[in-house]
Amino acid sequence: MLPGDRIAAAEEILPGYGTVEIDGEIKGTLLGTFTVDKEKSSAEISPLTSTPLVVTEGMTVIAEVRHVMDKMVLVNILCVVGVDRTIVGGGDGAIHISDISNEYVVNAKDKFRIGDIIRAKITEPEPSLRMTTKGKNLGSLRSYCIECRHPLEKTKGKEGIVLECPRCGHVEDRKIAADYGEGGFNRE
Repeated sequence: MLPGDRIAAAEEILPGYGTVEIDGEIKGTLLGTFTVDKEKSSAEISPLTSTPLVVTEGMTVIAEVRHVMDKMVLVNILCVVGVDRTIVGGGDGAIHISDISNEYVVNAKDKFRIGDIIRAKITEPEPSLRMTTKGKNLGSLRSYCIECRHPLEKTKGKEGIVLECPRCGHVEDRKIAADYGEGGFNRE
């Protein structure tokens, strides 16, 4: 079945998924296989290809930090946790400083740096994609030393958990997920 193909007269059957009524005729709107839903008495088309993913509020994503300003972090979504499909419209989003942590954050650069791989939750998909990293399982999953770009390792510091570079010894603070460094990019 091709889009625009005539399926039936509108008196014979109702339009369903993948179909539409135009001038008294039911026509297909998708490339796919035609079936009849007997319960609804409707014409249905099962698409041959999967539809692209549209992110919605509450989805958990893995993203890479692309730019950090004083009050905002800009990221590129790499994938949606648990979903193996491409995202519609690109995956650029923002995390406002107030959505980084439950603790007070003075500057976004204190919690994220360019190249960090993070887990975040979508809070507002429209008109622009906004996210949060508030929560135990949200935050950086992998961060890199600002001195030598080597991956940082979680260690205990004087004021709690910090990240330390095993190569140069530089110590940094980040908003990290509980499973930082465990490679759990697809865990909730």
